[in-house]
Amino acid sequence: RLHHGVARARVVLASIAVAAAVIAPAVAPGCSESGTPAPAAAAPADLPLDAAAIAELDRGVGQLGMFDFTAAEATFAAVLQARPHLYEARLDHAISVLNQTGEGTQQRAIELLDGILRDRPGDFRAEYCQALGYLFLGDPVHALPRFRRAAEHDAADPYAQFYAGQCSELQGEMDAARRFYARAAEMDPYLRSALLGLQRVAARQGDEAKQGDCGTLHD
Repeated sequence: RLHHGVARARVVLASIAVAAAVIAPAVAPGCSESGTPAPAAAAPADLPLDAAAIAELDRGVGQLGMFDFTAAEATFAAVLQARPHLYEARLDHAISVLNQTGEGTQQRAIELLDGILRDRPGDFRAEYCQALGYLFLGDPVHALPRFRRAAEHDAADPYAQFYAGQCSELQGEMDAARRFYARAAEMDPYLRSALLGLQRVAARQGDEAKQGDCGTLHD
């Protein structure tokens, strides 16, 4: 059985990793991670991204790393007052909300991420964080296609594979779960959760096979 508290910790750590990853592009606005020009945003231009704004973004990510999610939300919200369309601040603001425990916070984060996706359709970071929110809310149906797309975007990310396996397992798709868990374990042999997932799937498939054999014997 998947432990809710463990799943919560995974959501926190995975989303903080995404938050930290978006700060590097903030230093060079207008460029993608590969260094090629990013598509022009349809939204109105924000104020230029200066050293003070970058320092605030860094401070917010530091607060996320200290698990002070309320403070991080306030920090990113302050940046967004002057730069309401700044992708890095919007995403990290949503992540800070996602990791809070108050009533409705995950749903609010999902809605904030919807706003990003309206401006940046297919943004894999926003989809990945949405998937974490849906998984935490116990909704693997909505989480799985987002994790699948994240896994396709970054084929070297074992966690995207692991989460896709977890969602597949929760939906009873054991063959798909086994494939995702196996890829995650191959990418990161120290990812114990993927190995445990493989064990659970093998046990469930073995039980189903035994039940099938028993049914045949009674025919």
